[in-house]
Amino acid sequence: MAENSDFRVDIDEALTALGQFPYSETDLRLLSPDECGNILVTILNRFTTLGDRGLTEYCDWDSFKEPKYSVRVEHAPADLCRVVPLDEPVWFVAEDWYRNKPHDNFWLYEGKIETICNLLNEMYEFRYYVVSKTYDWLISENPQDCLIGVGSSIVEKMQYLVSIGELWAL
Repeated sequence: MAENSDFRVDIDEALTALGQFPYSETDLRLLSPDECGNILVTILNRFTTLGDRGLTEYCDWDSFKEPKYSVRVEHAPADLCRVVPLDEPVWFVAEDWYRNKPHDNFWLYEGKIETICNLLNEMYEFRYYVVSKTYDWLISENPQDCLIGVGSSIVEKMQYLVSIGELWAL
């Protein structure tokens, strides 16, 4: 997939390649700037030590609050679908690869984890965060192929899946 100068176009092209564009708004919906602000700030305050600064800074392992847990995985999208319940509505926070946004670095979507995992399989690597719409947990993939879970419920689930061999740690 070729990179464009607008990250949203890259996402739309990936969904088109999957036969999912235009996609159902219940599968994946880009939120308007008016809808995003409070949600992004809530996510940053709940899961990071950055607060509002996180709108323009990287949210990396050391900025995530406790409890957190990471596991190196072979194929993050497939493992993400093992960790996150397929029927749970989520926020999908995609970090703008091109830094074209005037006020923050993120595009915020709401949707289904299955659509998000399919999208991640089709895209080039970029920073993203999947967040429970109840703000109970956050899960992310870093450039070192680690899934990072933040929040006790997702940490416990990841640890359990590793212990029974359903989530393979490299």
